Amino acid sequence: MSRILMYVISIFLLIASKANAQTNLEKSVAKEIKLIENAVINYKDSLKMSINTLWVLEDSGQISNKETKFKKDSITTIYTQKIQSMVNTSEDRIITLIRERVEDIINTSENKPLTVHLGNKIKYNLKINSTKIKRNFKYIDSEGNVKNFFTEKRTTSQFVLAVNLNTLVSDGNFQYNEFTPLRSLSWEFGYTRNTRILPTNNLLHLKYGFSFNLDKLGATNDRIFTRDQDGVYSLEKTGLNYKKNMFRNKTLVIPIHLEFDFTKNRKYPDINKIGFSTHNTFRFGIGGFVGTHLETLYKNKYTVDGTDYFTKTKSTYNVEKFIYGASAYVGYKQYSIYTKYHLNSLFKNQPVDANLFSIGIRRDFH
Repeated sequence: MSRILMYVISIFLLIASKANAQTNLEKSVAKEIKLIENAVINYKDSLKMSINTLWVLEDSGQISNKETKFKKDSITTIYTQKIQSMVNTSEDRIITLIRERVEDIINTSENKPLTVHLGNKIKYNLKINSTKIKRNFKYIDSEGNVKNFFTEKRTTSQFVLAVNLNTLVSDGNFQYNEFTPLRSLSWEFGYTRNTRILPTNNLLHLKYGFSFNLDKLGATNDRIFTRDQDGVYSLEKTGLNYKKNMFRNKTLVIPIHLEFDFTKNRKYPDINKIGFSTHNTFRFGIGGFVGTHLETLYKNKYTVDGTDYFTKTKSTYNVEKFIYGASAYVGYKQYSIYTKYHLNSLFKNQPVDANLFSIGIRRDFH
């Protein structure tokens, strides 16, 4: 009976904040407990009557004391087994009621983490955090073993950090020799949402969000971007020895990717559920981005006749305001190789387009 009382206490703790559901669950469990109490009383009364009958037969000399003791032990064992079987059946019905109630809470609750212990029979646990929402609980399988159930929500969140090498593509040619790699880095900081497209298959996901980008270009051979009287940009050598030569653009973009995640889903036939997870194996994504140019900053540091000079100029530099492009990534778990290509030219109204191209490493903090 102590186990049943423990179940009842757990039920009251579980449903304290659910007034309507509490009434129904309390009534159902109270009914089960009342059935147990009545059955135990009836079995004990029947056992007592059977033992009294044996004593009457012994007193009248119809059976011996040895026979009385043997039959008393046999009858006691039979009634004990009946009581245990009845209690186990009622426990299973109570566990079913609790499981159904907890699943309702798991499917509807958006509040605090919830952990419920029900003796050594079952344990439910719902964990919620800002970047990833999981559903995790323990259940009893068909063989009576305690198993773990785990799944992610259909939509999860990630923070993105990427670092890339930049160059320009002009007239179909990559201008790798025109820029110093360490001065031509791209940093991306973003937030994405990842939604599983198919309800019962984990392969296809729609990944979307927003990102802030810092795209740098540092020309080789001490050259800088200059614009002639017709507004045409080119890289020109100035004869100065630059210690710092950075052409930096800030952009804000909205990336959208179709992601193929090969993490397999897991089936739980005992509770008729499927568990999903992401970013646990190989994956790749293909898509693009649209956004806006925020600011261009040109930093130059050089020395003339032993004197150091530092210039810092903010201007539009005739950079395209609206930007768009294609992007893709392929990786394992949270890390991937990431590439982006701007489909419109870096500068407006140029006789030859100069498109920004980036390739590097990306991490999705999942």
